Amino acid sequence: MRLNVGVFYGTYDDLQTSIFNGSIGFNVGNAGKAIQKGIDVEFIWQATDDLSITANAEYLDFYYDKFEGAACSLTEVYEGEANEDGLCDWSGDNLAWVPEFKAVVAVEHLNDVMGSYEMSNTLIVNYKSEHTIDSSNEQGFLQDGYALVDYRLKLTPEDSDWHVALTVTNLLDKDYEIYIAKIPLNTGAYANGMHKKARMINLEFGYSF
Repeated sequence: MRLNVGVFYGTYDDLQTSIFNGSIGFNVGNAGKAIQKGIDVEFIWQATDDLSITANAEYLDFYYDKFEGAACSLTEVYEGEANEDGLCDWSGDNLAWVPEFKAVVAVEHLNDVMGSYEMSNTLIVNYKSEHTIDSSNEQGFLQDGYALVDYRLKLTPEDSDWHVALTVTNLLDKDYEIYIAKIPLNTGAYANGMHKKARMINLEFGYSF
């Protein structure tokens, strides 16, 4: 059994940002300063000769300490938060696409089958907490926290260099968004950028040499 804990703190000066302006280009600039701090915990347990459990969790607070010339989100424009140059102050705001909490748990079980094959069953659960999914950090478009479940079955002959595996990603067919983008040349409008749902089943053949 092993437990690893890491605490971190870091700063970025002039962190580059690229935000779609809703027309045909991107507003590229440098944030004055960004700060990231948090804690990472890893737990590994070889419960038996055949069963292993690993878990990793991270709390991350990643925000702009100073960013006075940011491209405004749609909500900020409607609420009149833009300055005379059409820019907004994002000082203290979290970065886009960054969940505050992430975790993954994996359970693997090994056993012999038919006398000469090793079978590995692995179940993995990934979780992300609520986060924005638009480059302009639009608070009107938040992806709720969600968990994805993956499963992998691997069969390997003893004293052999090949294997066959069946992998199922998003086993429970979870529906979630990757990002949302503004519609080009249509000020004040948004459209889905990337939507994920489908369960995927893959058959894999591998050979080591």
